[in-house]
Amino acid sequence: HQRQQHQLLLHQPRVPLRQQRLPQVRI
Repeated sequence: HQRQQHQLLLHQPRVPLRQQRLPQVRI
């Protein structure tokens, strides 16, 4: 079950508010 959560985090990494302004180019 923990593995599934890890995958979700990788798919949607938490982007800081500062970077939220800029487009998500870091993947």
